[in-house]
Amino acid sequence: MTWKTIYIVLILFFGQLTVNAQSIANATAQYNEFVQAISSSGESINAYNSLYLCFEQYWGVLNGNDATEINQARGGLKKIFPYINNGAYYYTKLNDRDKAEQFVEAYIDISLHEAMQGEFLSVGADYATFAWMAACKNYNSKNYTKAITYLQAYINSGEAEKRADAYNFMAKSYIHLNDMPHAQYILEQGLLLYPDDIRMLATIINILGEYKTNDIALQKYVSQAIRYKPDDEGLLNIQVQLYERTNNFEQAAMICNRLRQTKPQSLDVARHLAINYYNAGVVYAQKANNSDGKESGQYKQEASSYFSLAVQVLNDVLYSDPLAINYAYALANAYAYIGDKANLQTINGKIQALGYSPSSIGGDMQLMAYNSTPPRPNLTAPKPVPSNSFNQPLQPGNHPPITSTPKASQKQIVSDVDIDIPVNKTNNTNTFAVIIANEKYKKVAEVPNAENDGIIFAEYCNKVLGIPNDNIRKHLNVTFGGMLDAIEDMKAIASAKHGNCNFILYYAGHGVPDEKTKTAYILPVDADGKQMRVCYSLASLYTELQAMEANCTTVFLDACFSGATRSESDMLMSARSVAIAVDDNEVEGNIVIFSAATNDQSALAYDEQKHGMFTYYLLKKLKESRGDINLQELSDYIKDNVTLQARLKNHKDQTPTVIPGVSMGEKWKHIKLK
Repeated sequence: MTWKTIYIVLILFFGQLTVNAQSIANATAQYNEFVQAISSSGESINAYNSLYLCFEQYWGVLNGNDATEINQARGGLKKIFPYINNGAYYYTKLNDRDKAEQFVEAYIDISLHEAMQGEFLSVGADYATFAWMAACKNYNSKNYTKAITYLQAYINSGEAEKRADAYNFMAKSYIHLNDMPHAQYILEQGLLLYPDDIRMLATIINILGEYKTNDIALQKYVSQAIRYKPDDEGLLNIQVQLYERTNNFEQAAMICNRLRQTKPQSLDVARHLAINYYNAGVVYAQKANNSDGKESGQYKQEASSYFSLAVQVLNDVLYSDPLAINYAYALANAYAYIGDKANLQTINGKIQALGYSPSSIGGDMQLMAYNSTPPRPNLTAPKPVPSNSFNQPLQPGNHPPITSTPKASQKQIVSDVDIDIPVNKTNNTNTFAVIIANEKYKKVAEVPNAENDGIIFAEYCNKVLGIPNDNIRKHLNVTFGGMLDAIEDMKAIASAKHGNCNFILYYAGHGVPDEKTKTAYILPVDADGKQMRVCYSLASLYTELQAMEANCTTVFLDACFSGATRSESDMLMSARSVAIAVDDNEVEGNIVIFSAATNDQSALAYDEQKHGMFTYYLLKKLKESRGDINLQELSDYIKDNVTLQARLKNHKDQTPTVIPGVSMGEKWKHIKLK
């Protein structure tokens, strides 16, 4: 090392010492300013600004290399630790969320730093709440590495209330970071404590199913999940695939048969059922060939039984997909084995007509794979296009299974309320519909299926309720300004009609509570719930609707106002918002309000049907009744079905409510939308 190099190193070394010493001095000065401000005038923004600057100075030194300076920083941070806690509460009272979260993170960071572990910090009873708030903030900001740190802090706190959620979101954070081994490990640890947590089960099943790394573990968790959700189609489909991969065709066929009873029009289910019946027949036929005497006869009988069952389903598959040549060969082999010569001749003729050779029929049969490659056609014949589109439905009524299905098996879902919508000839020209559906939020979690809710509800307004398209205003992903415009449009229409009209106002999207006032707001797509002045107050909305003096305004709110999300796979707000119940104000005027949930519940999704659960049953009843139903009957139907299905499907409470305007009395019960 040259003298010049040594000189530079010494300059840098002593320069760092000077910087650290200056930081300690600055921290001390800021702390003294904080103490003086608190002593003279009590808590204030200036006082806590000084405290946070003090923290930053100490924190920078704590992450340095000089042992003496680090010891000073440790002592300083221990001294200000309880005041950092006070700062978080101070800014919470001011409703300054950003500052509160800043102090919350500082509080948790100090407690977790390795250098502070020997300081025996005394943490308060709110430690778990602070850790959860910090986790929410970082998860929603997509800072998943920090979110993991705070979620682990929450778990280590011993608090049990949100421990299952902490495991779930920690695993999802690792998934976002593409660290599947850690995600799997966290889920395994969580499931030891919460074996019935269907969210963790679904996530670990998706991981294991997608990467196909451990079928033994996958089978364990699928069996565990099926105990709690025995009729979940996604789980049953995964179980079928596991049985198929282990050549357990008889068990696979049993489950496929169950699925077919609930989805008789699904070609995908029919394909799997046909293959498993056929393969079970092949297995028994092979056993018969390798056995003698009575045992061989029994195996042949079993093989014939399964081939006979396969024949029925293979014919159904070929009826819907006549170019599926693999299934044609399987059908021919089944006919050959059971000795049905007439039908064998017929299917052989079809095979030849498609340009294939039937010469291999009746030979040494092999197991059939679900995605097996079809044989080559004769080159002299017109070349067919063999069908490998295993997701093709028999008819538009097919509804494939819901969540928990690995990506390779996912299908396009079509809800039964999205098709065959009845059309009434009534011309409901005196009713106007305003539909707002917010799905794609810019700063918080999306609302799954909200756009589809709004689009399909608009169709029902037109087709079922007879409202002309010109009377329907459909707004997707609306900003605060767009919401104001939509309500102003309603007011202009009411004014032009001199109040002699009816309105339907539908909203799907996020709702948020004001933590301070406990009032509810609709969340525009460009807001995050922190600044209430750019959110739309429900109280203001009801006041505007009342002032229009329409004959009747029916409001449908597929949103909750607890701060939770529809999917529960994301956290919309911090811990202090998640459980907040908002006040229910009395509603005046000719207004009837249908709400998806009570004030402290979540408005959940119905993923199987690609709708919010509230909207699905609203549409379902309108479809069944063709719109000929009064509001009391509609309310009873929605409440009964959503309450039950939310518990069965999501293991959560969701109780829809209806609030009529005080002046409506009992007459609202007899009003019809059509």
